[in-house]
Amino acid sequence: GAIAIVTTDILNKSYFPEGISRVRDLARQAAASDFYGDLHELSVGAGGLVAGSALLNKGTDFAKSLLGTRTEIVDREVSRYSGTSISSAAFITGMAAFAALDTCGRHIVNSKVDANGLGVWLKSEGDIVMHTIPMGLQVKPALGIERYPWERPARRRGNTILYVILLLLILAAAAYY
Repeated sequence: GAIAIVTTDILNKSYFPEGISRVRDLARQAAASDFYGDLHELSVGAGGLVAGSALLNKGTDFAKSLLGTRTEIVDREVSRYSGTSISSAAFITGMAAFAALDTCGRHIVNSKVDANGLGVWLKSEGDIVMHTIPMGLQVKPALGIERYPWERPARRRGNTILYVILLLLILAAAAYY
């Protein structure tokens, strides 16, 4: 659930100039923080508490920076959906935020793109991101989103035919009497 919420939040932010600028800045910081190096150190180096603590702290910082005031709400939703404690959900959300931002940062560096280029790339991945959302995960409420910017508003169907038939019936009844 955490990956789906975090990537949806990043995608959502890519539709707004201030949002994509924030993602770009965080992505650069994440890439410079070397998520995969920290993860590697955790698994093969001395590992343990020091490496795990550094990864936890960086992940938490990136999640809070990305999600802002919605961080606790997202953690509770991930906890509810996954059936884990809130502290475990917060750790998972932090790792998802760090990894997603690191991936964006590596794309910025490797492709030499600016915020607009990053936004284009993220929007091109939108279908993939939306398919990662599992049934039952309440992404929109957790992120405080009423409608995704890429969704088209539901078109109101006019009942024109019904009104025409009703009008004809009224005219026919009026003409009859």
